[in-house]
Amino acid sequence: MGAMAEVTTEQARAIILRHGYNTNAYVTLLPPPFTFFTAPGIDGVIAYQRYGRVWLCGGEPICAEADIVPLTAAFMREARQARRTIAFLPTTPRATRLLTERLGFDHVKVGEDNFYDLQAWSARGQKMKHIRANINRAAREGVTVRRCHPADVTDDLRAQVQQLIDTWLTTRGMTALSFLLGIHPFALMEDRRLFLAWQGETVVGFLACSPIPARCGWYLEDIIRDDDAPVGVTELLFQETVAALQGEGATCATLGMAALADCDPAHQPPTHRLAGWIFAAMYTRLNTFYHFQSLRFYKEKFVPAHTEETSFTWWPRGLRRPRLIFAVARALDPEGIPATLLSPIKQSLTRRIEPRRHEEHEGEKE
Repeated sequence: MGAMAEVTTEQARAIILRHGYNTNAYVTLLPPPFTFFTAPGIDGVIAYQRYGRVWLCGGEPICAEADIVPLTAAFMREARQARRTIAFLPTTPRATRLLTERLGFDHVKVGEDNFYDLQAWSARGQKMKHIRANINRAAREGVTVRRCHPADVTDDLRAQVQQLIDTWLTTRGMTALSFLLGIHPFALMEDRRLFLAWQGETVVGFLACSPIPARCGWYLEDIIRDDDAPVGVTELLFQETVAALQGEGATCATLGMAALADCDPAHQPPTHRLAGWIFAAMYTRLNTFYHFQSLRFYKEKFVPAHTEETSFTWWPRGLRRPRLIFAVARALDPEGIPATLLSPIKQSLTRRIEPRRHEEHEGEKE
């Protein structure tokens, strides 16, 4: 088999800035590194990582809509020769339809992506009264939001932001996730945007976003605040970021996929009703650990203009491939499946054990 046609990260960046339609298109330029496949005569790339015998692709083919089928067909020929499985995560309705109807891919719904109309969005009106109240509380506490330009970045600023990230991950019992979920606020600032919430000389929160060029939009991918920060910091960050992006002429924004939202059997292909039952059970029974419902509520409270289904799409067809599940688990968590599955159990045990230890310690003191 000959060498696969690939492009450099900088070449891929130029293509993404022309054709990035999926929320995660630009995110594939952030760590960990993706490989960018291309095909002769097509202005497009497919960003993928190798996990065993699976080529796991970030989002979907990044190209003009008319080139999705020929670009993916070329990628399939390479996968067939290498005896590999292809998976795209997550795909938009546009790509899902083309991949399944024209190329025989399979798919299941894995969530929903809410989009906000930036030119119309405001915190006014009855639906926004709670958001508006929180924004006012943060403002009364002296919180202000400013965009951070590349020239503004200092060692002290990096240290403050990294401390926010480390604390946020620790208090939520999480490891640093991978595959489109890493947190890299200072990366590629020539294209991305970073907004910082300040209280005096202290950074108490930040919002980092990446462009969605083909939609004239933005992915507001990371909103993190200090747990001790005033109420309303995230709402203020959202409002001020939207205002700044409005001024740049952007038309839409998203906070990313609400995982497992409306993924019950009624919303799945007929051949994958079982997956729907599993997703529905996960959505309710694992909510304590993964906050599926609260994250969905958080994204919906900003009143999106429209919602899109997001899918997990793969080839060859059929879910009788455990390698797909293992590949996704390994991609999301660098520590592998044990960390992914055991972390919730560990948190639960800690919550049960720590109060008992405290009681025993108090008893010893008496």
